[in-house]
Amino acid sequence: MLRANPNSKILLLTSFATAAEVKISLDAGVLGAVVKDCSSEELIGAIRAVARGERYISQEIAGVIAEKKLAPTLSARQKEILKLVSKGFNNEEIADQIGITRHGVKAHLAIAFERLGAASRTEAVSLALSLGLI
Repeated sequence: MLRANPNSKILLLTSFATAAEVKISLDAGVLGAVVKDCSSEELIGAIRAVARGERYISQEIAGVIAEKKLAPTLSARQKEILKLVSKGFNNEEIADQIGITRHGVKAHLAIAFERLGAASRTEAVSLALSLGLI
């Protein structure tokens, strides 16, 4: 599907997701994954997030991924920085708080974004939270 239309935004709706199935789908470019029996509010939120180009992983699927250790690995420093981002701190404030340069914060965030497949601070925090990484 993505080969035919690379701009497609795909949400996986599944009744039973194995960790391998979800990982293969996400690696192939699927932006989101929810279980079929999720609430209508969650499904609507997932559709909207994926339509904006953001990743969305339901708690149930995030649990399956985490159990199988398929969640991306983040360093302790990357997790610490994402926690501070989630509290609304900017890069300079984070740098002052943890004793590194602003450029160091940016470098850690860039790696975390890449590992999570995130395009923004909000998306990175959302994914890290949903995957139980922070």
